[in-house]
This record gives sequence, C-alpha cells and structure tokens, in this order.
Amino acid sequence: MPRHSDAREKMIKSAVRVMRERGVEAMSFNDVLTRADAPRGSVYHHFPLGKAQLVREATQWAGDFMADEERAAVAGGSLAALRLLVEYWRRILVGSDFAAGCPIVAVTVDGAAPPDMPAVELDSGLPEALSPMPLAVAGQLLAHEVAKARGIDPDAPRALHKITRTW
Repeated sequence: MPRHSDAREKMIKSAVRVMRERGVEAMSFNDVLTRADAPRGSVYHHFPLGKAQLVREATQWAGDFMADEERAAVAGGSLAALRLLVEYWRRILVGSDFAAGCPIVAVTVDGAAPPDMPAVELDSGLPEALSPMPLAVAGQLLAHEVAKARGIDPDAPRALHKITRTW
C-alpha cells in the first residue's frame, strides 16, 4: 500500500509562515524545507516550476484559509466578525513579537515576486460590509492601537510599518 506524504501541504504552510515573517524575496527553499521537515528532493517533486509555483500556491492557500475564517466570522454578525478579526491579528502580531504580518500583503508589497509568477486571484466571497477595503482599515486601526500600546507614536513616519513589518 503506497504511503501518503503530507510534505507538500507542510511545505505550503511553511512557505506561508516564511512569507509572513520575511517576505517573498527573502524566502528560500531551505527555510521552507527546514520548517516543513521535508527532504530536499521533495521541493522539486512537488513544485517543479520552482519558487514561483510555491509562492503562488502558498498565497492561494493563505487566501482560501483567510476567506474561510472570515466567512465563518461573518455568520455571527459584523461586530462579532470585526472582534474576531482584531483578535486574530492581535494573536499573530503579539505571538510573533510583531515580526509576522499578512502573507498575501507580503507578496503584494514585496515587489520581488518572480516575473514568471502568474497573478493570484483571490475571491473571498465576503459580504460588501467586510470587503478587503474595510478589513484593511480595521487592520490599520489595530496597528494604530498596538503602536500606542507599545509607546510608539502611530503618526510618526513609518511607525505602523515598524509595528506590522509586512502590511
């Protein structure tokens, strides 16, 4: 009976974590393989198109994960969804000592996506009230509050960048 390997899924999730912390440009296969505890040959087996394919699939996985979480949160109403969103990002930011951000934003702002990487289209399927723009505003409000709590002037140039790093 053939053995099922979860190396591919582990590598995708590891790529998401590395992208959140370092961005796309600084992400290496070594980082991903180490975190996934996967053998070196598996990267070429599962991602024959290289880094571009891994980044695309990791970004798609992150988008799908976030959309599923947001849809579940919306079921409790807009206020409950906003509270869950704030708590989710608070856990990520505090848990990473403010070193990790959104992997999708990291891909978007890094400017280092390989040129052969096709565009990733993410459709969250969220109601208009929780479309990406209001969610981005909510994230910035959270970052503003975190900056104040850490004694950083949130209105100073690049203050929010210092807090969120990859937003």
